[in-house]
Amino acid sequence: MRLIGDALLNFLKCLVYIFVPLGGVLLGALLGVNVLINAIPQNVSALVHDVGEILPEVKAQANELLAYLITAIRSLDWSDVGMAIRTMLSPQWLSALFAEFFRLSEAAAAELTTQLSVAISMFIFNVIRTLIVAGVAVGVGILLGYFVTGAFVRSRTIRRGWKKSLLNSLVDTVLSSTLISFVVWFMALLNPGAVASTIVTVLLYGFVGLIEAYCLFGQGKLPFFAVVNLKNCLLLLVAEVLIYVTTIYLIVFVAILAGKLVALAVGLSIALIALFVINLNAEYYVVMLVKKWETSARLRIPKWRKLSPKRYDNGGWL
Repeated sequence: MRLIGDALLNFLKCLVYIFVPLGGVLLGALLGVNVLINAIPQNVSALVHDVGEILPEVKAQANELLAYLITAIRSLDWSDVGMAIRTMLSPQWLSALFAEFFRLSEAAAAELTTQLSVAISMFIFNVIRTLIVAGVAVGVGILLGYFVTGAFVRSRTIRRGWKKSLLNSLVDTVLSSTLISFVVWFMALLNPGAVASTIVTVLLYGFVGLIEAYCLFGQGKLPFFAVVNLKNCLLLLVAEVLIYVTTIYLIVFVAILAGKLVALAVGLSIALIALFVINLNAEYYVVMLVKKWETSARLRIPKWRKLSPKRYDNGGWL
């Protein structure tokens, strides 16, 4: 039960770093919004220029057309970002805007759509490229928050040097590959249900985590089966479930207090911390177990035996 208590305690203690991943998320969001604010008007301006090249009479109304298109884009329902973007990238919607601006009949609007198909396609391509760049900016912010958060969480729980990090990567690669192969073989051979497959996979994942932790911190200090056993795997599973449940409750609580957008940013931060703590649960347990065994060993040795250069055995000096 100590494994579960330590896991939950570590998770709650590491929540003090919630603003670290949140800062990365907000930084990425600011970079992405900055890209959109600067690039979208340029894309619209390029569209107006292309339309002016195809229809020379448009050049006299270029500024009015540019303002009209930007106003139309701003008037979309941006509370549903996905729908707004799909609408903005719809050739039919853009063609309807041009037809409305020039007050064209249905036949003239269809002819105009044909003439402007290349310009509209280029505008859509430029907007998609802008969205990709904005998404990359957001991803960079999230990755920055991820790595900095990982460093803080490790400093509060388990520290390991580059040698142990390299060893962990090698052991994790071998064991994970073996685990994936076994799960695929197990599912192909026995064809179990989804629930059974999930339980087996999670338990095996616990075994892998305990074996990695033993190789890093317990080898030569603890008996192997004192660390890697079914009881500890089940306790790890329970600890993970409790951390996930706690995370969900915290996100729902934030959503009730501050709304969905804030809950999305804060929830992502809490989820990152939860994942780091879950990944370190087995290592933390082994380190604490090693300390406990070493303390017990020291307590069993009398102080006079530690200090004496002679050896005492069976009640007499040798």
